[in-house]
Amino acid sequence: MLKISAVVEDIVYENPLLFDAIGENIVNFRQVAKNILPQVETRALKTVSVETITVSLSRLAKKVQKKKNWLKIVAALLEDFSTKTPITQFVCTKSETNLQALSTIKTVNEEFFSITVGKKEINILASPYYRGQIVRTLHVLHELPAMTLLTIHFSEKLVTIPGLIYFISSLMYRSNIPIIEIVSTYTELNLLVETKNLQKATQIITRQMRFE
Repeated sequence: MLKISAVVEDIVYENPLLFDAIGENIVNFRQVAKNILPQVETRALKTVSVETITVSLSRLAKKVQKKKNWLKIVAALLEDFSTKTPITQFVCTKSETNLQALSTIKTVNEEFFSITVGKKEINILASPYYRGQIVRTLHVLHELPAMTLLTIHFSEKLVTIPGLIYFISSLMYRSNIPIIEIVSTYTELNLLVETKNLQKATQIITRQMRFE
């Protein structure tokens, strides 16, 4: 059996909305305890009182609030933000033929091109400039055109500080904006979103990250 405090912490951390609400100290702990009681008992494998969960939540709140303050440090280390559109996502099977074909694609500095080679798939994000080369030389399983790439540059100091992807993705989650793909370099994070969400996503990022 697990400790109640550990179970409660897992449940809170798995729910971004609940995590944020507790971090801002705007929830009724007893009501939250009643709501998550069934989950706590299922995971803890025993009967648990609302009072016990309430106490665990109140203690956890101090820890969560420290994490919320720490996320402000993450935001402060973000340097600039830009968008690229249209961007197409190509999904290909990982095969010797496709891997060899990738080496024949000629890239230029002015156009965006990113390759991720996974265990079974090859994922390509590219500007329209590359479409002809890609469809001629690779066997493409899926093609998602007219997408938008949100690019966030950050300080090297942030490389070893946890929380960047959580911070960004939570902003999108709260506004119901799906992140189709995430690719990154050492100090650059790229989020692929549907172009219909571009304006809303841009407003959220510029406001929350103080780029305005």
